[in-house]
Amino acid sequence: MLLNSKKFPEVSYNKGEEIWVGEGELGLPFNFDVTEDLTASTQAMELVSTFLDDIDALKENTIKYLKALLLKKTEQSATDSEEHILCYFLEFHRDEFDIETLKNLLGTQDVVNITLERMTDFLLIKRFGSYIDKKLNEQAFIMDLSFNSEYTDELLVIYFNKNKEIFNISHES
Repeated sequence: MLLNSKKFPEVSYNKGEEIWVGEGELGLPFNFDVTEDLTASTQAMELVSTFLDDIDALKENTIKYLKALLLKKTEQSATDSEEHILCYFLEFHRDEFDIETLKNLLGTQDVVNITLERMTDFLLIKRFGSYIDKKLNEQAFIMDLSFNSEYTDELLVIYFNKNKEIFNISHES
């Protein structure tokens, strides 16, 4: 079956089987996956198609959300807060690399005194997918963001509910 996506019309799947499409395949600029329990449901796959077709707006809204988090950052020490996770991810990349590597990592020459807010503009989608979230007990979506993968394997993982609202952020490598 073909996924009913206007943006990525060549993505196909078999009901009841996991979807895995690698970056660069079928016109997708990121890895894409959907769990087998969702591919059996026409309704779930329609939602997947909608999210894929809106991927640019979803990323743009995510960057706005991340910038808002950085603006409201406080001196709290809670290691599980979204602000802490985001700051740690960005500071790690800004502070651990020399200037030349940072330029290559972000794909820009303007890195001297770069702010964390500005760094969010250079995040790239590395993976997008859908699964059943056990806590929500419903379909959810996951977007892995990062920088140039030749220089880092660190991921900022964003979790969305069916209404395209972010409900969790994590940092993985």
